[in-house]
Amino acid sequence: METFLTFLASAFTVITWFALVVGLPIMLLYFVYHGVVKGFLSLFRKDKRSSVFTTTEHRD
Repeated sequence: METFLTFLASAFTVITWFALVVGLPIMLLYFVYHGVVKGFLSLFRKDKRSSVFTTTEHRD
């Protein structure tokens, strides 16, 4: 029974470290990409679209 509990504890430790070392950076990169990169891209896209709309409005 003691060896089984030791195995469970070591497996839990390995899973926890795997989640911290692998999962946490992936989540951080995901949120940085969606928050920062897509934010900048949407700003540039809105500027391009608004400039296109203003040019078409002036043509009409």
